[in-house]
Amino acid sequence: MQSQFDRNGHIRDHVSGTGQFTDYDWTYNQGQYAGAALQMYLLTNDQQYLTDATRAVDWAVTNLTVAGTFVNEGSSDTQGFKAILTRDIRDLIDDAGQTQYESVLTANASQAAAHVSPEGIGGPDWTAPTPSIASTPQQSLAASATVAVLQQAVPDGSTAVVQGDGVYQAENVDHPGIPTEASNAGFTGRGYLAGWNAVGTAATVHVNVAAAGTHTLTLRYAAAAGTATQTVSVGGGAPVRVTFPATASWSTWATVTVPVQLATGSNAVAITTTTSSGNYLNLDRVAVSL
Repeated sequence: MQSQFDRNGHIRDHVSGTGQFTDYDWTYNQGQYAGAALQMYLLTNDQQYLTDATRAVDWAVTNLTVAGTFVNEGSSDTQGFKAILTRDIRDLIDDAGQTQYESVLTANASQAAAHVSPEGIGGPDWTAPTPSIASTPQQSLAASATVAVLQQAVPDGSTAVVQGDGVYQAENVDHPGIPTEASNAGFTGRGYLAGWNAVGTAATVHVNVAAAGTHTLTLRYAAAAGTATQTVSVGGGAPVRVTFPATASWSTWATVTVPVQLATGSNAVAITTTTSSGNYLNLDRVAVSL
């Protein structure tokens, strides 16, 4: 049972009464498991428990981040999930000497602090500016998660843009109304956006760059149903039509590149379906030249 629930640090969400495991990837799953394993380690001094805790955190850092920042997990109570994980990371540092995670907390605290609203309120996405609450109310859970991470680590105080590594896994960006999958081989990260052709749906990548100018987006995709089309726009600007040539199968991945003008700091890059006759597209990741 343990090996089915904890798959080398990837923690399953729950098991039903019939024994069916459910795979929902949430930061709080990783954090609660890491926290419980830490407490068992402190009680027993059994090194395996500490290994279990660090594997859970390592999986989250690798798979549930956008350019090093923990992901925006949507609406409702999910907006507070990151604070559970960061709390347990803090405990691993303080109680078990796992100082390799100090930089993770500092980076997330710095991003959260840099993107609060004009009133100082944090939102669910630590990589994107939080709008004024005068126009866009924020949930208390999102605001409290920002407060929490700022108690768990000290922002670095730099005014420089925290631009990350420029690689954005598609399943981790904002993608309301677009399903995810992990069934076709060859994807990177933990999955991809799948079966995507509903008009008006968009995947929005919040890209932070240190220098304004022309940057290149590289989109990794599969299009086994035939050539697909989307549009790409930055910050609500004029959309550019992008063609995704057909691929031989859904497990055959290709790339297209798109030049875009990005401003210093945060940029909302939207990839949108605008035509009702388009073929399905699976999107694996977006890379941005820095």
